[in-house]
Amino acid sequence: MKFYRKLFPDKKIITASMAAVPWRAEALQQVVASLLPQVDCLNIYLNDWEEIPTFLDDPKIIAVMSQNESGNLGAKGKFYWCENIRGYHLTVDDDILYPPNYVEEILRGLSRYSRCVVSYHGSILNYPVFKKRNNKLTHFVKNCRKDLSVALVGTGVLAYDASQLDVKLDIFKSNYWADGWFSLQVRKAGFRCIVLRHKAEWLLPIPTEGPDIWSMNREESRAQQINQWINEYKLWDEMTLFSERIRDRSLRWWIHKDKVQKKNVSGKVEGENFVKSLGIQTPHKYYQGTAEDFPEFSQLENNFVVKPLRDYSAKNVFLMKNGVNLFDGNRWSRQEIIDELSKSTEINNGKDKIILIEEFLIGLDKNEQIPYDYKFYVFGENIAFCHIVNRTSPNPLLNRNWYVNLDFMPIGNQIMVELLHDETLPQKPECWDELVLTAKMLGGVLNRFTRIDLFATERGVVFGEFTPTPHGGFGFTKWADKWLGEMWKGVEGAGD
Repeated sequence: MKFYRKLFPDKKIITASMAAVPWRAEALQQVVASLLPQVDCLNIYLNDWEEIPTFLDDPKIIAVMSQNESGNLGAKGKFYWCENIRGYHLTVDDDILYPPNYVEEILRGLSRYSRCVVSYHGSILNYPVFKKRNNKLTHFVKNCRKDLSVALVGTGVLAYDASQLDVKLDIFKSNYWADGWFSLQVRKAGFRCIVLRHKAEWLLPIPTEGPDIWSMNREESRAQQINQWINEYKLWDEMTLFSERIRDRSLRWWIHKDKVQKKNVSGKVEGENFVKSLGIQTPHKYYQGTAEDFPEFSQLENNFVVKPLRDYSAKNVFLMKNGVNLFDGNRWSRQEIIDELSKSTEINNGKDKIILIEEFLIGLDKNEQIPYDYKFYVFGENIAFCHIVNRTSPNPLLNRNWYVNLDFMPIGNQIMVELLHDETLPQKPECWDELVLTAKMLGGVLNRFTRIDLFATERGVVFGEFTPTPHGGFGFTKWADKWLGEMWKGVEGAGD
């Protein structure tokens, strides 16, 4: 305790409180032994115990039996003393083994923020349904790389300053959903719920027999009741940022594999076939197959592009002009390209092993250099902006970037944190109006948010690809994140 007092010189009392069930007696003894040296006081509400165990006979422990107090309070029992506690209040569980530095670390985390409560367990609710798989759970056993703001905190690994946050027991309207009722009071007080970063298995559950709150709350009747409370008290956080929407889409589309109309057009071949059916030009395809069957250079045009069927951000792409890769300025032989592609884990992983060889597009200036890439951020038929890229390297940080509106004027604010605006705006392409109309038409047909990549070439507008989750939702400035988030309507971005 002396060490904690050096860390927290305000001398606030450190109190831990828990509710315990009799079938976890052995686990409770381990929990008490791990926590008692770290706190000033340990409160234990014993639900339906026949007697107080002898191992709780300690001057720092206040143990009460439910039948002598307010009856079986379930998980709510850990807050039985909440209205009388001042100082730091930690609520804990009777089946978690707390490390020797637990109190030190959680109070250190609490000190980093004002008007907050902290935990090592919590849920981000982007939908008003607790069970919905798109909501994100940060589990106390698993690794958490950074502090996270959440809607619900787990009260088994919780700390808050009871001198600042006034918690009322009568707000807990059920015995089995302490996390929700506590989090509701936090939100109403204008405090934040923070899950602190932590390493996997720093906190460990103790194996026990018998029912647990988590499983019981998954029963249909309880789950329905919890969802009703979430809606009634608005305990879910509606997504307002573009980054939230993109990450949510990634989870729905690629992890949970939700059925979404025309989702497959994000694939290179599927996307090209789709736009061809709408009368839009695509690059001429010379080859589609494995790297091992890569055709001889003599069978190809002097200029061509090699790309994986499934990849991103120009990775493993060769822009070949008379045997020279324009990305690195080096001459490559057929076998050297095959050898390089064979090293790629992306290309040699399942379906990703297929490569494409396509036409090297010639820009409007006909100088046989890499044509500019016009990336339109489109919400249905509404275009937010166009990101123009003068691509000279597979490393995006080495390329030149411009961000323009439909009048081909620069966007006044920074869009990406690292992909900075180039000061000198390029010449407006002669087919700019055609590029805009093509992006609008494709966006309208898909009727959702999509980044649509196009090229301005000597033979007109040519389709590049559809990107449903640009940059994975990461790297946008706060301003752009909010602006694009405000443009998103409905589940998929265009009002559905």
